[in-house]
Amino acid sequence: MSQESTASGQVGSYLESAWTKLAAWVKGLNLSTMKIAELFAYAGIGFFIGFLLKKHFRILVAVVCLLIVFLWVMAQFDIVIFNWRQLQQLANVRPTDTVSMIFNNYLNLVKAHWVPFLGGAMGMLFGYRIG
Repeated sequence: MSQESTASGQVGSYLESAWTKLAAWVKGLNLSTMKIAELFAYAGIGFFIGFLLKKHFRILVAVVCLLIVFLWVMAQFDIVIFNWRQLQQLANVRPTDTVSMIFNNYLNLVKAHWVPFLGGAMGMLFGYRIG
């Protein structure tokens, strides 16, 4: 009986130390209640997108391909005109940017907004796995 109480005491102390380390790590992230709520909101949206992506991936690819072909044909007949400078400004890409500069710009964007990115990515992976 004393061995059981010693084993349960060891497990309890291990869980308590793990909880303390987790609490210190979360405190170090400077997460507020609003950020946690935002994380779960984006995780829910990501879950929905991941679930639908797995169920309807073929349809989505077909629709995107048809849309690209449709826009290309419309541009060939000058029905639709693309303002490439405006699209570059929208994507925050300058004509002199290299691929690594573009990658670093988007990586800095992810670092600045890591809570929505992490929540959305985790939700999407979980939704894709469930779907």
